[in-house]
Amino acid sequence: MEIIQIVPRLPPAVCGVGDYTMLLTNELWRSHNIHTRFIVCDPEHEVPPNATAFTATKAPTHSARGFTNLLQEMGNKGATVLLHYSGYGYEKRGAPLWLARGLEDWRAAARRCHLITMFHELFAFGPPWRSSFWNSPLQRWIVARLARISDSCVTNNQRYARRIETWRPPDSGRMDVFPVFSNVEESETRGSHRRNEMVVFGGRGWREAAYTKSNKDLIKVCRLLDIRRIHDIGPPLSDRFEFPIKIEWHGILSAPAIKEIMQNALVGFFTYPTPLLAKSTIFAAYAAHGLAPVTTSDNDEDNEDKLQVNRHFLTCGSLTGSPGSINEVGERAHTWYSEHRLAVQAKKYAAMLVRASLT
Repeated sequence: MEIIQIVPRLPPAVCGVGDYTMLLTNELWRSHNIHTRFIVCDPEHEVPPNATAFTATKAPTHSARGFTNLLQEMGNKGATVLLHYSGYGYEKRGAPLWLARGLEDWRAAARRCHLITMFHELFAFGPPWRSSFWNSPLQRWIVARLARISDSCVTNNQRYARRIETWRPPDSGRMDVFPVFSNVEESETRGSHRRNEMVVFGGRGWREAAYTKSNKDLIKVCRLLDIRRIHDIGPPLSDRFEFPIKIEWHGILSAPAIKEIMQNALVGFFTYPTPLLAKSTIFAAYAAHGLAPVTTSDNDEDNEDKLQVNRHFLTCGSLTGSPGSINEVGERAHTWYSEHRLAVQAKKYAAMLVRASLT
């Protein structure tokens, strides 16, 4: 079986959606014999030769007509398309109107074609002095339009799913929730003797927040758990912050190197908002490797994705300092993650894609 996947860009470009897509694509091919042809939509992104075993076609200049024509050329008869949607990946202001209109026109003209949309993000919001406030209405309109024209929708958390459901017709297709899987491999076995070490992992913004806005909580966690070393993993920061605990500034590491560190550390610190943890690749990486996720004192909300404070993650204020209880939290986070690890999700995607192709 062959499908078309639409993405903003692909590895080696730094792009969370691209990493997710490529991991999923390889698993679909390896375990389910589903082959992909990509449409890459960032006009400035060049896919290096031999960067992927799958064919990748660059979308023409951002126009609805050009995009419709490309889809028709690639597979007008019986094509199944999987769109990976994150507005800012497709347009600077996060409002790719050309994409929504192009897909709508393609669907209207094509026969036996099917569209499945994975909503990685919905829309931005913010105060009136920020552009996100003024762009939000158009962003919402585009997301609603895509939700209505899709045969099936997928997203990564229940909060997003509830919002998408309000835009879907009553008799519309499936709405699935697949929390993100780890983009740095997964561990079937976890270290039984973890060292008193912490991991601070992720993009620049989240890690800088840990060392600046949340530095008091971070120091308190380290002292309560007798943390001897922090492993900072991710793109280099603008500053190497002074800290009372030794920090190893690893920078960007390979997936096997990250796996080695996470399998042997005790906790992973995060500042990502807990109501949306199911869409956090930081939390997914910690949970995939059995690290106990720990966050700030004021980041203590449960969410709608079965993640509970003091059960699947801890806050600075709820720490007891007992290594046994810390490890139990890591194990429960890993059990939660195992229910939607990459292989499990790929199987669900495969079933969805095959079902679409048969209708």
